[in-house]
Amino acid sequence: MKLRSGHIAILVLALIGGFVIFAVTWKPGATTAPPAADLPPGAQANADFLKTVHEEQEKTPMQAGVGSILPGGADEGGPRIEIPTLDLDVGLMPNDALGRYQMPVKNTGNLPLQVQQVTTSCECTRGEVPPGGFTLPPGGEGTIEIIVDPYRIPGFEATRHLTIKSTDPITPFLEFNVTSHITPEFSLEPESFDFGTVEKGAPAALTMRIRQLRDEAVVVDKADGHGPFDPSVDRGDFEAEVTPVPEDQWQQAGKAEYDLTVRLKDTVPIGKLDTRVYLLNNVKRIQALPLKVTAEITAPYSVEPALGDVLGVPNKADMRATIKVSGTDGIAIENVVVKPELFSATVRDEDEATAAYIDVELNLNAPAGAIRDFVHFDVVADGKRYSERTDAHAVGVGPPAAAASGE
Repeated sequence: MKLRSGHIAILVLALIGGFVIFAVTWKPGATTAPPAADLPPGAQANADFLKTVHEEQEKTPMQAGVGSILPGGADEGGPRIEIPTLDLDVGLMPNDALGRYQMPVKNTGNLPLQVQQVTTSCECTRGEVPPGGFTLPPGGEGTIEIIVDPYRIPGFEATRHLTIKSTDPITPFLEFNVTSHITPEFSLEPESFDFGTVEKGAPAALTMRIRQLRDEAVVVDKADGHGPFDPSVDRGDFEAEVTPVPEDQWQQAGKAEYDLTVRLKDTVPIGKLDTRVYLLNNVKRIQALPLKVTAEITAPYSVEPALGDVLGVPNKADMRATIKVSGTDGIAIENVVVKPELFSATVRDEDEATAAYIDVELNLNAPAGAIRDFVHFDVVADGKRYSERTDAHAVGVGPPAAAASGE
């Protein structure tokens, strides 16, 4: 039988009619296909395939995130994570046990939200979710437990940075801060030593009153410029003295008090001072409590590199680093002191009335590894003598290997 043009036209019309019937009868999201009797030949296979696809979609809801396409665009749908604030204050926490705070988390989107993980900048303040996280339906609400470990916080207050990982396609990593306040074992008045602006060489002293708050005795032994774990921090910028307050002057009977006095030394370098004094006491959680000591030290000259900056000394022969002191006419440098086993230092005369220089070289016989020490010197300016120092760092390569005999 030959196919004539009329037969072909009838076949095309049948296929078009079948497609129209299918398009009219099928609805998005339908899990059942139209009855086979209503479908033209050949359309049943398409209906069966679509039925299978829709059933799989029902069993596996679409997950937002990489590789997903949200209905109507990402800004019109999908899961959305919401927390009460990006700067959370969990209030007063105990000083002898873990503190816990339940932070609400909402899904304000129109698809399920998976809260997967919470990371932290410090284990002293962390967020916990069940293993594998949890899922919130649209409009649902859950909680993340904030846990504060007072034994990991060296003081009475801490602000840490936490991040929630979720399937929110707009904010998959939600960052927020958590501030906690630890119930103090003793009070500090004032809470730090801020000297403000101090002329170098002028007397400067501040006193802090320490008052016991807990029932157990608080004993303050001493204070110094370094903690028990990093003695290298002590630079000798100040003197610290602890004095017990007479019992008849205590604010509350049975609660001991102490005075901590910090005096700046004449040798404190000019510039911005930002260091710590450590209060050594018998409170197990904070046996070496760091307290801030700040000041702005002024003088009729400047030093480069300044306090807090580092003089990097090269570890090759005939190479040096330079300290520059600038000031008024007639400024001079005297009495330069370094450890000869580490460095050598020479005052350089450049014929400049308002500047003087120190050239510092590494002793090539210095031990291998990181070297950190100071260059001490006196500055004479405006008829006065000032003691100064600069940090000097280098990397030693070790003494040269002895030449082999006979070479």
